[in-house]
Amino acid sequence: MKKLFYICTLLILLFFLRAIPVSAQEEAALATEAADQVVIENFVTKQTYDLGNVLAVIEEQVFEVDGTTVYTQKLRVKNQETDEISEVMVGNEFQPILEGQRFKVGDKVILTTQTDAENNEFTVLVDMFRIPILLFVTLAFFLLVAAVGGIRGILSIIGMLSTFLVLGGYMLPAILSGSSPIVVSVIASVMVGFMTIYLAHGFNRKSHIAFGAIVAVLLVVVVLSSLVVSASHLLGLGDEESYFLQFANYGNINLQGLFLAGIIIGALGVLDDIVIAQVSVVEQLLAVQKKISKQELYFRALEVGKDHVASLVNTLVLAYAGTSLPLFLLFFVNTDIPAWVKINDQIIAEEVVRTLTGSIGLVMAVPVTTLLAVYFLNAEHIKKVAKSGMIKGHSH
Repeated sequence: MKKLFYICTLLILLFFLRAIPVSAQEEAALATEAADQVVIENFVTKQTYDLGNVLAVIEEQVFEVDGTTVYTQKLRVKNQETDEISEVMVGNEFQPILEGQRFKVGDKVILTTQTDAENNEFTVLVDMFRIPILLFVTLAFFLLVAAVGGIRGILSIIGMLSTFLVLGGYMLPAILSGSSPIVVSVIASVMVGFMTIYLAHGFNRKSHIAFGAIVAVLLVVVVLSSLVVSASHLLGLGDEESYFLQFANYGNINLQGLFLAGIIIGALGVLDDIVIAQVSVVEQLLAVQKKISKQELYFRALEVGKDHVASLVNTLVLAYAGTSLPLFLLFFVNTDIPAWVKINDQIIAEEVVRTLTGSIGLVMAVPVTTLLAVYFLNAEHIKKVAKSGMIKGHSH
C-alpha cells in the first residue's frame, strides 16, 4: 500500500505540473489543431478514419527503378463503417511501393475520407491495419512477465505503464507547449526513476540509495552532453523527424534541446539496472562478511560492477546501432566521400555523441552508486533487514 501511495502522489504531481503555464501555450493549441487537419490549397477539412477491407486488386503495374522492382496498385475497398465501396490508388510513378507493401484481397486496412478544394469527397488508403497483432504481442509480453516475475513482474508492468503516462501525460505535451526539453526531460526522468525504483523495490534504504545515484548520474549526463553538443555545434537536425518538426509549425520546439532530452531519457533506461545491481552487490557482501572494511567493500563491489557495466555499454551501443542500421549502411556504401568527412557529418556525429555521452553516464553510475551504498549501508542495517527476510539478490 505504501508503494501505491507514493506512486499516486507522484501522478497527482504530474497533473499539477501540466497545469503550470508555459510560453507558447497558445501556439501549441494551434499546432495540435493543425495536426488533425489536412490543408489543401487554403481549404481545411477534418479527416475521418475507418476500417476497411480490400475486395479486389483491379490493376497492378510493375516497373523498375534503379534495378529495384516496384509497383503501383488500383484497389477496390469497402468501408466497414459505411459499407461504401470505393476505388483507391496505392503508389504512383514518383512514389511507388515495394514488394512487401503490395496489398491483396482480404487485407484489412485503414481508410480516410478527404475533401478537396471543390468540396469533392474521395477515399484514401492510409495503411495496413496492424492493431490486433500489436495487442497480441503486448498481451503475450505482459503474461510472460507476470508468469516469470510473479508480483515483481506485475509491479514492473505497472512501472512501465506509469513511465508511458509520464512521457505522454507530461513530457511530450510540455515540449510541444514550448518548454525547455532539457528541463522537462530531467523532471520526467526523476519522476520515472522514482516510480521505477520504489514500485519495484519498495520504500527502503536500498531504494533511497539507488534513486539518489540515478539523480546524481543524470545531472552529470545533462552537464556533459550539453557541453559536448554545444562544442560540436550539433543542432539536433540529424534525422527526418527533426526537419519535419522544424518546418511543420508544431510550436516553438528547441531541436537541440530535444536531442539532449533523448540522450537523457536513453541513459535513464539502463541506469535503473546498474544502480540496483551495485546496491545489491554491496548489500550481499555486507550480509556475508559484516566486518569488512569500507575500503575493501568498495573495491570488491566495484570489481563486480566493472563486468556489469562492460556488458551494458556494449548493449547500449548495439541498441543504438540497431535503430540506426540504415544510417550505418549508407556510411559504408558511399565510397566517394572520405571516412573522416562522413564521421564529421551531423547525422553520424549525433549518433556518436548520443552513444558515448550516455555510456559515460552509465560507466560513472558504477563508482557513484557503489560509493553511496558503501557509505549509507552498514552491517547493523543489513542484519535488521535480514531478520525481516527482505534481502534479495538483484533482479532485472
